[in-house]
Order: sequence, then structure tokens, then C-alpha cells
Amino acid sequence: MLQRLIGLSLHHRVFILALAGLLLVAGSIWITRVPVDVFPDLSAPTVTVITEGPGMAPEEIELLVTFPLESALNGAPGIRRVRSVSAAGISVIWGEFDWGEDIYRARQVVAERIQKVTLPSQVAPPELGPISSIMGEITFVALTADGTVDQMELRRLAETGVRRSLLAIPGISQVSPIGGDVREYQVEVDVPSLVQHGVSIGEVADVLGEVTRNPAAGFHVDRGQEYLVRGLARAVDPEDLKSAVVRVVDGVPLTVGDLAKVELGAEPQRGIASYNAAPAVILSVQKQPGANTLELMKRVDAVLDEVGRTLPAGVTIERENFRQSNFIRTAIHNITVALRDGAVLVILILFLFLGDLRTTFISAVAIPLSLITGVLVISAFGGTMNTMTLGGFTIAIGALVDDAIIVVENVFRRLKEAKTEDDKRALDIVYQAASSVLGAIFFATLIIVLVFVPLFFLPGMEGRLLKPLGFAYLVSLGASLLVSVTVTPALSYIMLRKVALSKPRESWLMRGLGGFYHRALARALARPGLVIGISVAMVIGAFALLPFLGRSFLPTFNEGSLTVAVVSPPGITLEESDVAGREVEEALLAFPEVISTSRRTGRAEKDEHVQGVNASEMEVVLREGSDKTKFLPGMRDAVAMIPGVEVSFGQPISHRIDHMISGSKSNLAIKVFGPELSVIRGLSERIEEIVGAVPGIVDLSNQEQASIPQLLIDFDRPALARHGLSAADLSRYVESAFQGTTVGEIVDNGVVSRVVVRLPERLREHRDMLQELPVVTDVGRVLQLSDLAVVRFDLGPSLIRREDVQRVGMLTANIEGADLAGTVDRARLAVEQGVDFPVGYRVNYGGQFEEGARSARNISMLAVLVLVGMYAALFLAFRNHRYTLIVLVNLPLALIGGIVAVALGEGVLSIAALVGFITLFGIATRNGVLLVTRYQDLMQEGVELIEAVRRGSEERLAPVLMTALTAGLALVPLVLAGHKAGNEIQSPMGQVILGGLLTSTFLNLVLVPVLFSRWGGERTRVVA
Repeated sequence: MLQRLIGLSLHHRVFILALAGLLLVAGSIWITRVPVDVFPDLSAPTVTVITEGPGMAPEEIELLVTFPLESALNGAPGIRRVRSVSAAGISVIWGEFDWGEDIYRARQVVAERIQKVTLPSQVAPPELGPISSIMGEITFVALTADGTVDQMELRRLAETGVRRSLLAIPGISQVSPIGGDVREYQVEVDVPSLVQHGVSIGEVADVLGEVTRNPAAGFHVDRGQEYLVRGLARAVDPEDLKSAVVRVVDGVPLTVGDLAKVELGAEPQRGIASYNAAPAVILSVQKQPGANTLELMKRVDAVLDEVGRTLPAGVTIERENFRQSNFIRTAIHNITVALRDGAVLVILILFLFLGDLRTTFISAVAIPLSLITGVLVISAFGGTMNTMTLGGFTIAIGALVDDAIIVVENVFRRLKEAKTEDDKRALDIVYQAASSVLGAIFFATLIIVLVFVPLFFLPGMEGRLLKPLGFAYLVSLGASLLVSVTVTPALSYIMLRKVALSKPRESWLMRGLGGFYHRALARALARPGLVIGISVAMVIGAFALLPFLGRSFLPTFNEGSLTVAVVSPPGITLEESDVAGREVEEALLAFPEVISTSRRTGRAEKDEHVQGVNASEMEVVLREGSDKTKFLPGMRDAVAMIPGVEVSFGQPISHRIDHMISGSKSNLAIKVFGPELSVIRGLSERIEEIVGAVPGIVDLSNQEQASIPQLLIDFDRPALARHGLSAADLSRYVESAFQGTTVGEIVDNGVVSRVVVRLPERLREHRDMLQELPVVTDVGRVLQLSDLAVVRFDLGPSLIRREDVQRVGMLTANIEGADLAGTVDRARLAVEQGVDFPVGYRVNYGGQFEEGARSARNISMLAVLVLVGMYAALFLAFRNHRYTLIVLVNLPLALIGGIVAVALGEGVLSIAALVGFITLFGIATRNGVLLVTRYQDLMQEGVELIEAVRRGSEERLAPVLMTALTAGLALVPLVLAGHKAGNEIQSPMGQVILGGLLTSTFLNLVLVPVLFSRWGGERTRVVA
């Protein structure tokens, strides 16, 4: 079929070239509309269940909320892992489904499961988080104000102006504000007045509950007309609350205003935000899956411009913040530059070898045609342009011209040999020249396809990450094959049919290389044992380097910003934690590389980003071009001087990838599973001591396992019975005394504010006053809290994690100055030797190394299948086992350079490097196919074995060198710019491929002829 396509393209060459031109123009226009993102969506389908129980301790949240909801989710269809966190007042459960599960079906499954769970009355109904992923947090927006606008008004502006406008943008899934003061209506009862009038707190709360709602009166029919009845009873301001009647005594109404002080105040805070160490409201903006981040950020900026004009003087929208679009633009720019420079190098190499502008142009046309076709196909399948797809194009850039090179070189050579001026004769020569190499280029391309196909069967995150790269590579490579049998022959005939008269000699480079290779080949064929021995020694030497190479999952990114976690001892107040976080901010802002800091201390309402009030997380924006390896040690030293805090450094995207893998915020998560929290705590402390001494471990934190002080009020039920009180009465009183009892809501311009009844704070300023808190009964009798309950102090957990239906304690750490897998192995060995785990308790190590080990196993197994497939394809081409094995010699030859390239680089085998090796197998084998197929052709023509080897090797010198050098040197810009954002994953691949091609190409040109001259004597038919 391909041979017929060559003939059709030559006879309809004008139509083919017009079609190619149209593709270039239309494709160039379409490319500007393709969605752009930083990475493919790496999140497994996850449904988040958020449940709030205000005022409840972590143990109660776990027992009464998390455990029943978690039990309902475990075993649900398609669910693969359930993780949860129970903290003060909130439960967050993450239900992770199998890869490929439809997110809407997953949400339906979760919704059906949780609706059957009965929760305590004081707990809000569970809510599903928005359809988003942890990678979908695209930006933070900070609102700051000068002294003319207070924090309550700033929060109101953030809620009503900014948040609502952002949520109206298509593609935005959630906007979560934190910071400022949330308005509430506070009813602070006066205890003497309650006593005087014999009114309990419960009675006041019941009255306020009635006046904060409208009656549902239905409808009224009058003379055939139906009227809806609206009772406007809901209170709208503090005066309405004050005027609510509690009782009527001797005809005189007793109102809430007579018994309590009613005023606007701020809700008790569980989270504070700051921007550049100044108070602020920060809004976290999340996008929906599949949304175009760059387009979405343009809309966000437009909305912020519009909203900014409506804000009062003194309020500023700060946008110099974490913006995922900045990293995307930088990454896409860097990898596009590497792609462009690689293409320039390819064209330069073609010209140096071919020595003719026309042949160079014909070969180079395959690059834009193949790339544009690849983009169009990816777009047709709903894909995006991200660093992985562009990386696939960049790695393929040199290989895209290989097929065209082989065709053009063969056409060029045969036309020169024929020296004909007859157009019809020239047409026939072009057809025969293109057809004669068709078998070689088809099977060479087929082998590369076989090499990449296993990438599509990789499971988990590595599969999601690498499939777009493999798809881009294969689509563009397939397009290049199509170009080589259509556009290339057509252009060759039009531009080269008079080549005999215009360019009779080879380029100076090929003349020089040809003479050198002629002499080198003669020496190699004269000393086959020496050539084989040297090659075997080089392979053994390369494999000897493997044990000294480190291992990791992903290379280190250079994102241009930092994510800094600050943890203070659990139990400190939010205000003290805010002070500690501000000190860290000020220390970081002192560095000239830092542009801005945005800090979130504690948590926002109904936010799945659960952390205690003792913890802060800040995004640090760096100046463009900053090298974090130079100033990060200084930052660590600076924050180490701040007492009482543990600070760990990461990067936004890396931080989120770590969270998806292990649930932690760092490279390494050491998880201790077991039933009892106290035992888990003790084991965690022992592990912390041991792991802290392992070289390479930094930012080690065990603060989650630290206990926090608790105030326990143990009800005395006999005492309650003696005084005629129920446990519910005292529960409501205790709630009012501390947190406040929410009795209703007031809606003002769309802003919903709670109405809360509470005791004056002065009655509980000190812990010694708590037992004397007054309790007013329904008959006006005054008791002390100690008369009805035992008040004592104890310690309890700050939060409780669960995973795999077990409690789990987590230690977190980062790895610096050492390879990830090796450091984890040393830490694991130290823990095994130093810690005895009781029955029912175990330790697990999670993080990128775990994903890396699993990926390495998967890729290793797939590599075996690749080798089997390559062997089968080669045998199908040659019908000879010896020829097949001779071609496969290129694999160990390629490994030599690949392993050495990794060792000379960072010395770490990441998943990117492993994929580079697999890619290298396919590219390197192509050269062997070109040589052996030419040997077969010559032998079938009656040429003797040795002469066929000599002549075939010299004839294939140009295409072998050109295909190898274009594929390898095209990656040089990518390798040299490996430290730049966007190139981090592709650069290790490029190093492996470049190094492997250098060794395999030059050894292939010597070793394959030597092997074939000794074992290739059998004549066989070429199957094309």
C-alpha cells in the first residue's frame, strides 16, 4: 500500500504539495487554539467528603463522623483507597477511585453511600467537595487594606465582590477564602438578669431561633385568585433581635435586650491569612478538570480588573502571588525554545551531510508537517498541549526527518549515478529509489512504535504522565512516515531531477568521513576479535556503573516559587501561631530573591486543606531566574533561628504531587499504623530520633503526633437528675459558655451571618474560673458548673489520620543532597534495627520513591515485552535469527552511552531516564536495520559477503550518521537547558538518548559489519 502511495504522490505531485501547504497554514492557525496546561491531569478520580461539627474534638469527630462515613465508603464499587483526617470541628474523607473511573459516576456512588449514614444532630450534613484535583489550584488572590477598612469589611468584600465574581467564570470549580473577620450577631447574655427573671439560656436561644426565620404560610385563595402568603418575620438587624419577647411578666414584655447585649462581632477564627507579613484575605482558586489554565487566568484577571474598580479606596487586590499560569508559560517557552533549537540543529546537520540546499529543504519539510499533524491529532482526541506532549515532540524532532533522509539520500545518489536529463526516466528513478528503502524505513518505524506502545499500559501516575509524551512521539513519527512516502518523493522529483548537472559531487563532510570510515572499516574487518572484545568490555564497564546510580521517581522541578510549611507546637493559640508565621515570612522577605509571600495559618471554613491552628502554609514567589539551590540553605538557616517552629521547604506542583501519592506534603512520609494513638505516638517519636540521624534527611517533622491540652467536662448524671436538668440542657449550656450556640441566621444583601448566644468571655478568662461558671436553671436557680460536672484537664490528639481502615501516624521529611530511594532504604534499615513494633502495629514508607519503585518494576516488565516484540518484528523482516540478533546488538551498545550519560549527569535513575532507555532501544535499532537490509540487497544481487559488507556499510554511512546525529544532536538544547522549568522530565530522557546514540552509532558502524561478515553468510529474501 505504501509503495502504491509513492506512485500516486509522484503522479499527483501538485495536489499533494498543495494539500501539504494547506495543512501547514490551517494547522498553524489551529495550534493557537489548543488548550495549554503544565501537566496532564495526574489525579486519580477522587471524591472529597467534608463534614463540619463545630466545637467537636478530633476523637469525637473520628468516632461519630469519620468512622461511620468511612465505613460506608469502604467497599464501594470502583473505590481503591479511602483516606481521612479528623481534626477539631471537621472531618475530611478522600475516596480515591480506580484510574479511568468516570468522576460523575464516582460522585454518585459516594453520594448514595453517605446519605444512608446517620450523624449526630449537632453535625452539619456531609458535603461533596467540588470536581477538581489537587493540581487544579491555579492561583491565590490576596485582598489587603489600609487602616480605613477593617478586617470584617475586607472579608465581606472578598466574599460578596471577589469570590462570587470568580465563581461565575466558566471553568472555576471553587474559591475558598481564608482570613479577615467573618461577621456574626452575638447575643451575650447577662447572667444576673437571667437569674433575676428566672430565665435560662435555652429559653433565650429558643426565642431567637423563632425570630430568625420566616413562617411558611402557603397560599390564600380569594375570588378565584391565588395569593402566595409570605410572613416577613425574620430579623434583619440587631434591633430586631433585641426586641424579641422572651416572656410577658404581669403584662410587661421581657425582651432579649433586657437579658443580653446584642451586637455585631467576629466569629471565632480557625484560620488567618497574610500577604507579605500583613493581614489579608486570601482566596484559593481551583479550576475544573480539563479547563484551559491560561485562558482561565486571562478571564480571572479580567474579572479582577473589573471588581478592583468597584472596591473602596484602601482595598487592593494583590496578584503577585502563586500563579500556575506563570510556570506554564515559562515551561512551555523553555521547551519550545529547545524544540526550535533542536530543529535548527537538525537542518544544519542535514546541510553539512547533504551539501545541498534542495535536499536539505526536502528533508526538513518533514519537521513542520509532522509536528502540525501531531498537534491536530492530539487536539482531535481531546488532549492538551503540555510539557509532556511538547517533550514528546522535542524528543522526536530528530527522528522526524529520518525517513525523509533515507528517501532523499537514496534518490539523490541514484539520480547522480544515472546522470539522466529525461524527466520520465527521472520519475521512474525517484519511484524506484523511494520504493527500495520502503521496507527498511517501515520496519524501523514499526520497531520504534513497538517500543512506545507499552507506555500506554503503564498504570497509575506514571501512566498518566507518560502517555501524552508517547502519544505525541508516535503520532508525529507516524506523520513523518506518511510525509516520507508522499511529500518527500514529490519534492524530490521536482527539485532533484536535474541534480546530475548541478551537483555531481558529495559534500566535503561526507567525502572526509567516507575516506576515514573506509580505512577504519578495513582495519575492523581485519581484526574482528579485537573489535568484539572491546565492545564486550565497554558493555561490562557500563553495567558496572549501575549499582552506583541513585534512584528516584521524578526529577527535581524548578518552578520559580516555593511552598513553605511552618508548624508550631500543637496547642498554641491561633494568635501565637500567626506571630510565628509572620516571623518566618519576614525572614524570607529579607532575601532579595523573594518577591512576595502569601500565608494561610489554620484552615478556612469547609476547606479540605485541613491543618491545625498551629500550622501555616505559605507560597513564596521568587524572582525569575533564581536558582533555589544557591539560597535555599541560607533560608533554612534563617528560619532555624526562629524558636518553636519547624519549617520545611517544597514547591507548589511537587508538593501537590507528593500529596497525591502519599497524602503528605513532602518527599517522604513514614506512616505508623495501629489501633492506639498513644502507642502510635511513642513509636513515631522513636522513629523520629532514628531517622533524624540518616544523612540526606531534612525538614523532618513529627508535630502531628504531638498531644494538645484538652478541657474535659464530665457530666454527673445523678447530680443533673437531682437538680431537674437533662444532659441536653447542660450540653446546650456548655456549648453557649465556650463556642456559643448558633440559634439562627440573618441574611443581609446575600451575606448569611450566624446568630450566636454565648456567655460573657470575662466569666472564663482563666482556667480557675471554669468550675465556677454559673448555670441558670429553668426556674431561675443558679448553680455552678462544678455542681453538675467534673471539670478536668487532659491531653488529646491534634488530629487523627486514617488510611486503609486503620489509624495512622505520619512523619514527614524531605530528601536533599542524596538520592531518594537510597536514602529511604537507609532510613528503613535503621528503623528495622532500632524499633520493635508491638503486635498490630506496622510501619509503611510512602512518597515519590514508592511510586518510583513501582514504576521501575512496571517499566522493567514492559521492557521485556518490548524486546520480544522487537525480536518478532525483526525476524519478520529478515526471516533469519542470526540477522535479528546482529541487529539487536545495538541495544547493549546503546546502553553504554546511556548509562555513562546518567552517571555524568545527576547520577540518578528516574522514571524519565528509564523511559529514555526504552526510547533509545527503538531509535538505535533503526541503524542496524538500515545496514543489514542493504547487505541483504547486495547479496541477492550476487555480491560476495565481504564485499557486500564493505559496500553496504559505506553506502549506508550517510543515512546512518544523519539519522543518528539528527535524532541525538537535536536533543542537545534540551539537555543543556535541563535545569530550566518545563525541561526537568525531558532532559534526563534526552541525556540517555543522546549518550546512547553516540556509542551505538559509532560502534554499530564497526561491530555490525564485523558480526555480519562472520555470521551473515546465509542468503535470505528480504520481506518488505
